[in-house]
Amino acid sequence: MRWPINQDEPSVSYPEVYIAADGRLCLQAGKCHDDIGPYVQLGFNAAKAEPFRTLMISSDGKSSVAALIIPRPITSTDASCSLEVIRASPKFEVAIIRGKGFHAREHIPYISNSAGEIIRASIDAEADGNFNLVFAPFVKGKDEGTHEIVFNAESCAPKVSYRWGTIED
Repeated sequence: MRWPINQDEPSVSYPEVYIAADGRLCLQAGKCHDDIGPYVQLGFNAAKAEPFRTLMISSDGKSSVAALIIPRPITSTDASCSLEVIRASPKFEVAIIRGKGFHAREHIPYISNSAGEIIRASIDAEADGNFNLVFAPFVKGKDEGTHEIVFNAESCAPKVSYRWGTIED
């Protein structure tokens, strides 16, 4: 199954696939044994930071594998800290900013500049030094723009930016 961010529900990509001994997926039982068998190949035509959600469920429903793939990530690193932006909706109406490598439970001030609208706020890292921040970057009266966010932690100051209001890069 696959579930693009522009669809309300998941859809079936392949009604049935089989797992070869080498771990590859194929479309026909018993034909997964050579280098040219009908293997499943996934292709993604992705906008920047667009996630692709996939799910495989066993025929008895007892096992499943889920994956989130971001072929064209937007990331940034400073010292031990890193940021990643995930497009949560088609035109970045909502963004998820994931931070990693900060100090445990650190209070991290940040400055957000979205098309000239400035927000000063802070977020607390979890015990593992990570955080997730959901952001709605749209600005009243504007159809698109750029959002830049800078985190000012004790040992790093990573920043990341992305364009919102468009599916273009």
